[in-house]
Amino acid sequence: MYSLHNTIPNIRHYAINDKGEVFINYTNKITDINNNVLFSSTEDLQEIYYNRPFLYANDINGNGIILYDNSIKKINNAYIIECFGINILVDINSKTFLYNFKQEDFIQLLNFSIFRYLLFNNHIFYENSGVISKKHIFKREEIWNFPYHELNYNKVKFMNIINKKLFISCNNVTILSLDINDGSLLYRYDIIKDCPHLQPYLQDNTVLSYSIKDDNLIIFTRVALFQINLTTNKIQLLKDYISVPTHERWIFTSATIQENRIYFTGDLGGKFAFATRIGIIDVNTGKVLWHQHLNKKVFLPDAPQMNNNKIYVTAVNADNQQKDLYILEKEEAI
Repeated sequence: MYSLHNTIPNIRHYAINDKGEVFINYTNKITDINNNVLFSSTEDLQEIYYNRPFLYANDINGNGIILYDNSIKKINNAYIIECFGINILVDINSKTFLYNFKQEDFIQLLNFSIFRYLLFNNHIFYENSGVISKKHIFKREEIWNFPYHELNYNKVKFMNIINKKLFISCNNVTILSLDINDGSLLYRYDIIKDCPHLQPYLQDNTVLSYSIKDDNLIIFTRVALFQINLTTNKIQLLKDYISVPTHERWIFTSATIQENRIYFTGDLGGKFAFATRIGIIDVNTGKVLWHQHLNKKVFLPDAPQMNNNKIYVTAVNADNQQKDLYILEKEEAI
């Protein structure tokens, strides 16, 4: 069981580093969990993120801010997309560059902005105009293209690379498996093909969250939990949350899978048009182990994060749009 331990009001975003330290950013400053100011800005700040070894954010004018080893570096006129090691993907004038933190130089990768991508072993997989491409980051060589739009999909979400296969979630909760070496389509998993009653709820959706367990890919969607055996390619429906009496129906909006637990936000019984509950699901059975209605006046837009027996989740007030950080602490085992 978890109970509300603390509320930090009126935040912009938060991030947790690999040491379990929590950082908060407000409109014009970044602090630690104890409200010690690490960075102040005359410009409004956007969301804060952490990718080892950097904590980073951007201001509204498109300048990147990096916090590391009690120091601060500002990259003017470069919007940080993601940090990976000492290399940083940035956007400059709607073009994608690689910025080397130590050498402080820029190398252009793409002549357009990217929004959906995956970094893996010095390569970037990215989507642009209905095509998925693979490119070597440092050699800047384009290796292959896969025109997924020819399969009549218009949404993609990169998942992960498993056994030299790139897994991509598309609309209608379809998953494509591509060979990472040549981009050929290996398999198409039509997850809801045999579940027509779920199609109205998942018609235009991608996967909320996923995890790898042994040789199985666990898929969590807005209304159901699935398992794909990657050896046999068999799809199994583990739990259907919609084919129950109305007051027992769950519709999920976000989720994070960690070990054998799914930490989710969602709505129970169709009482609200947005997520007002947070909860935990057993990933093996799909059983909802615990859930709590935090506040009738707030909705929960982001997936929960776990750290040191605490759950962190942002809550937005429906009346004034103020975002608060709710911290729930574990009281007993579930």
